[in-house]
Amino acid sequence: MSKRNKDKANLLDADNQKTHYWINPRKKRKNNLIGTLWNKIDVSQTHHNTPFIKLLQGKETDKEVETRYELFNSIWNHQLHKIQTILDHENTELFGKLLQYIEAPFDYGKNNTHIAINNVYKIPIGFLSLGSNTANNIRIIQEFNKFVQLREQKHIKLINLNSKNCANIKSTLREVVKQVLSKKSEETEENDSSDSSEDEESEDEDMDYEGRINYDFDIVEDWCLKQFSREKGNPKNTSSRLIIILQDTDSISNQVLNQLIKLIHSYSNKLPIKLIMGLSSSNVTNWINNNLSNELRILINGFKFNSIDTKLLGFKLIDEAFLNYENDETNPLILNYKLSSIIFNRFKNSNNSIDNLISQFKLSYMIFFYQSPLSVLIDEKFKPNSRYFDALRRLPSFKKYMEKLVFKYNEQRKLLEQQKEFEDFNLDIKRRIDPKEADSLKIEITKLLKSTDSIKTLFDDTRVQFKRYRLSVLNLMNIIYKIQEYSEKPNKEKLEIYKLIINNQVNSSVFLKELLVSLKKNSIDFIRFAKSDALTEEINGVKDIQLSNLRKSLKDNTPTEKVLSCITKYIQSEEIIYKLDDNLFNEIFSLDGGSFVNLGFNFEENYENLMINLIRPKLRSILELGLNDSNSYLQNELISEANTSGSNVPPMICQLFKVYKDAPVSINIYDFYSAFKQSLSRESIISVLVNNDKGDDHKSILQKCQVDNELIWDKIIYAWFLQSCFELINLGLLKEKAKNDYLEKSIWINL
Repeated sequence: MSKRNKDKANLLDADNQKTHYWINPRKKRKNNLIGTLWNKIDVSQTHHNTPFIKLLQGKETDKEVETRYELFNSIWNHQLHKIQTILDHENTELFGKLLQYIEAPFDYGKNNTHIAINNVYKIPIGFLSLGSNTANNIRIIQEFNKFVQLREQKHIKLINLNSKNCANIKSTLREVVKQVLSKKSEETEENDSSDSSEDEESEDEDMDYEGRINYDFDIVEDWCLKQFSREKGNPKNTSSRLIIILQDTDSISNQVLNQLIKLIHSYSNKLPIKLIMGLSSSNVTNWINNNLSNELRILINGFKFNSIDTKLLGFKLIDEAFLNYENDETNPLILNYKLSSIIFNRFKNSNNSIDNLISQFKLSYMIFFYQSPLSVLIDEKFKPNSRYFDALRRLPSFKKYMEKLVFKYNEQRKLLEQQKEFEDFNLDIKRRIDPKEADSLKIEITKLLKSTDSIKTLFDDTRVQFKRYRLSVLNLMNIIYKIQEYSEKPNKEKLEIYKLIINNQVNSSVFLKELLVSLKKNSIDFIRFAKSDALTEEINGVKDIQLSNLRKSLKDNTPTEKVLSCITKYIQSEEIIYKLDDNLFNEIFSLDGGSFVNLGFNFEENYENLMINLIRPKLRSILELGLNDSNSYLQNELISEANTSGSNVPPMICQLFKVYKDAPVSINIYDFYSAFKQSLSRESIISVLVNNDKGDDHKSILQKCQVDNELIWDKIIYAWFLQSCFELINLGLLKEKAKNDYLEKSIWINL
């Protein structure tokens, strides 16, 4: 190739015009410390089709791993079905009212509520008051779409809009036209709204706009007229409805919203069109006054709809999932104190996301079955081998149990020695100890440590005892929950009462003393409750003896003082009031949210509870802390142990981030570059780069920079600047504005 043609090819090469490049890493990498540690882990070759790994140091068989995975699926699917059933039925009443609003006739000219001043038609708008959590609101609207589809309401066309496709009035109308002409279901349209702009453009090409622009609302009018001709009706008596649903109205610009309502109103006497607005605000009147113009307020005919309180729904899901009298086969696990505290505090003090709550449930089950090989023992049909019994002996609760037995044995040995001394001096002994008791206790300890049959029998007895404890806790929880209804103070949730019981904090709490005082005036009603089906005395042969005794002691004519005495005795029963963690083998029958494994070195991140950090990591703060101080990643203990020396010069993206922190929301690119250039120390950076072995070509360029060659130094800084800006954009901290000479800080909302 000639030099001229070669230069021409270089000019046509698109890579020459790039501001950044992708560098593919080498396929063969040197083993770092993490890789070395991972290679030491003994993970046997798997022949099962599950995401679980073999535990018990890789000695678990494929069948045992599959059993553990199937057990997780069966229990979680049962819980998920129960949760989904509750969610489906909770909003049925709301959806019914919305459907009545949609199908209600317009009554043109008959109903004065549809006529505004100067005989101008009013547009019907349904204001749907939702919660503050956007994810919950969108889920409710999506469920309403499914509700309409399942009832095969073919005469109703639903158009779903959100703030993403309502940036301006043109994009809003374009989306309305696209969904009207589309034959896909509303659910598909909702999913399509998240597609890329390229997919939308290709879809627009497939649409037939009959030579008109794709945001011409007359296309919608023509479509409706075709529908009326099929029904042989007109806009005044047709059963067809065109419903525009604004999913997150609060996030849509007021200007766009007012323009959309005004445009739709101009077609209100021609088309059977209605609006439904999803609002985060509970005060609809204030929202209308603050967001709609005076002109529009007299042109709307508003209808208010309220959804169920998300907090009440969330606690109902918790109660039904973990705090109900359900068969042990379908729901054998209960929450321990740590996990119940986490779920309660996060849901009560957060934005009450139902989807997040369900994810916490699932993640708790996943962690339990993934990291615990003994989780299969909750299945009574499973036949464990000796490996599982050896693992039972390593549980903390079993060690505590054995320590108590050993302590008891040592005490008996001391008493026997004292008894022998008393006998030598012919002294009277009030209580004699049989030496056979100490011997039998020693034999029991030895069998539990060595015999498989002994620990199997102990585990079976513990399983029954744990079922009895669970039943007693649930009965006591429901009794306290009922008594607090007689008090004038705000009621506690069932989960909060459950926490007090399993942590043995009921007797010492002021809360209980206040409840017993309020019970004096309502003893008759409480007696009826105690004998009702609200409490369960027996489940699958497991009986709550304390509840049975309480019912026997309570008669219809029992005096108030005796009722209080019986309740106090019941609550203080030693068979109920003790910590969940004091139960033998409680690790197998309770969920704890998981714990981290110590790898032998300390990370700065907090891994106190695995579920918390996995379900909602603080991404923004993690990114900002890492960019602000890169030493935690580039000069941590792993690097020091690997004998690698890090550079004293921080990465350029970290340097640019420090300038970014002090910059305004809207950043001029030239000012940004100038501040970045001034923040760099030229001498220190060049000296570090010269000392690194990067080849003669690099050293020659850097040596020119040392001789005050401003042009080369400016090129290097400009390359670093472009690369760092691109990385910050990819991280979501910066975004490009319409004006090419400005950048803008990105704000993360609902992430």
